[in-house]
Amino acid sequence: MHIHDLPFEVITKVFFYLAPFHLPLEYALVCKSWTVPALQMFYKKLDLNDLRCSHVNRYLKLNKTERKKYFKYGNFVQEFKLLCNDYPPEEFKEEDFITLLEYFPNIKTLDMCSDENSTKYFQYLLRTKSSKCLNQIQKLKFPQNVSPEILQMYPALRYKYRATIGSMSIEYQDMSCIGAEKFDKTLDYLKQFPSLKNLTITGNYNSKVTIFEIQKSCPNLTSLNYGLTLRDTEEEIGALLNDPANRNALSNLKELVLNGSISAGYLKYLTECDLTQLSKLEIPFGHDLYDWVNDVKLENLLKFFNRLSTLDTTVMFFLPKVDEPRNTRSDETKMTIFFKLVNAFKGKKNLFCQMDIGDNSLYDEEECLLFDSMHCDPVNGLSFSYVLENTEYQEGDRKRPNINFKLPDIDNTETGLEMVNYLRASIRFDKSPSLESEFIKYVLTNHPNLELFDFEYNKKHRQHISIGRDASHSARTKKKYHSSSTNTKENLRAIETKNFTPSPKLLKMLSTHLPNIEFLSCIEPVETSKESQLIAFNLTTFKNLKTFYVDIDSLSYYMDFVFVCFSHGNKSAPIYYHQKSAKNVLLPCDKSFMEERYRSYKFKCSRINIRCTKGTRILFGHYETLIAEIENGVLLDDINQDSYFKKR
Repeated sequence: MHIHDLPFEVITKVFFYLAPFHLPLEYALVCKSWTVPALQMFYKKLDLNDLRCSHVNRYLKLNKTERKKYFKYGNFVQEFKLLCNDYPPEEFKEEDFITLLEYFPNIKTLDMCSDENSTKYFQYLLRTKSSKCLNQIQKLKFPQNVSPEILQMYPALRYKYRATIGSMSIEYQDMSCIGAEKFDKTLDYLKQFPSLKNLTITGNYNSKVTIFEIQKSCPNLTSLNYGLTLRDTEEEIGALLNDPANRNALSNLKELVLNGSISAGYLKYLTECDLTQLSKLEIPFGHDLYDWVNDVKLENLLKFFNRLSTLDTTVMFFLPKVDEPRNTRSDETKMTIFFKLVNAFKGKKNLFCQMDIGDNSLYDEEECLLFDSMHCDPVNGLSFSYVLENTEYQEGDRKRPNINFKLPDIDNTETGLEMVNYLRASIRFDKSPSLESEFIKYVLTNHPNLELFDFEYNKKHRQHISIGRDASHSARTKKKYHSSSTNTKENLRAIETKNFTPSPKLLKMLSTHLPNIEFLSCIEPVETSKESQLIAFNLTTFKNLKTFYVDIDSLSYYMDFVFVCFSHGNKSAPIYYHQKSAKNVLLPCDKSFMEERYRSYKFKCSRINIRCTKGTRILFGHYETLIAEIENGVLLDDINQDSYFKKR
């Protein structure tokens, strides 16, 4: 079959995957059979800012015959967004606004959230009698910061187009007034939307409506974001669960989001009910995981997590109690409980597994919040994050911490750290000088199947080390390599450090645990300083090291000269220098030239000492540019093409 013989829908799908690399208009010029699908993709989403709106306003002032050519592809537009926010913002008159929408008969999503004229446009839509406007509309996006006028108009506008509205977000209320229409409850309002498939419902603490009631009001729902608190008594829950009609109440849902605490009764229901169509479940739980374990019992939670392992996509977040006492009482360690749940969550799936671990679980000026979480999907595999707590510091004090991880009890968890393929760690509060080597040693000793390891520590300097398969290996390429992985010692062959110079102790420890290291890179090994600096690298313990790369820009920023001195075993080797006035070049010199510059008050000098085997290739970079390559102790005239190891 030739590509020209492919169905229209297949060609459009192919174009979708090529979109990041080429403009769809390029495909339209290839051949006649590609023109329509390419144009449909190009015009599917239309955004109009002030400048574009001024052009459109001008076109709308033309007579019908003249302006028709400017809107001939309007039937391809499915997502339309207005974002005029200059001062004063570009504005459409009422007649022109309705005419514009009539040129886009297939709009499914209308977004005016960022437009300064949104209140006026809402009014235009409510008043219009046009039979050609928004006949296919499925979603009217609701502005975040709304005026009281819009709060009143928005429900009425959705109700006006209720025949096609398929997605909405609504706050649960006991009474809804929609213009002349009145509904006793929000549920009665929802019944007026026969095409509704995606619903987000929120409310205050006193709001009380069950998932089952929502399903009865919206029988065609496939996606539900339930933002109310499940506060029913055990008797009420029992009555709901014992009703045979409720056993299959969720059978049509494909996506379900549950906000708020989930009691033991609801947990049992979700474990046993019919979830035939459900492929995605999210539980952005705002409470502590281990308090939940205490409330609903670990055995019930394990059954629930095991049920979740049958779904394609599951996302769960828990807000840990870092500095507060929790209700959990257990003889098992926190990490053992966590891995029991992760093992049940994983089920029988053989997935690439990423673990995030850190102590930055509290907000400060710039830090994000780290949750206890679990996430599983077919594309990214299994990922989970684990928050260190005060009890997991040996001293129990963040001011004088000493990380003391309590490993999962394998006898009780069935599987532990061996499931982890990618470990990403962030330890910001431990200022122990031995942290880097001790933590990395802990990781390499206890994680037997690592394929990638990222470690960031020291909050002030953001010191970072990454260990992977090769110089360009990253999380983005994990799927490519995962099938051929063996064990940590065989998988990890490349090291990159940032914002620090690795100590001799760290380098020796790395070479001992990872004897197959072939590539070592040091990015910005020192902070810029006006004082002379000396850094040294002893690479002789890496028996299989092929390439060493070092940045000299941070070292040379305030310096007139940066000297590079080599030592191959007991023999001295040539000396090279980088001069600030001669950018992007490394030149040979002798010892007397270097000593003379150091003695002179006119020059500021720094120095790099490198001890390595003669066969190690040495690369130097300056401001993200390779400036020199040394092979077998000789400076090459030109840098080899394969030396450009990484797009940085």
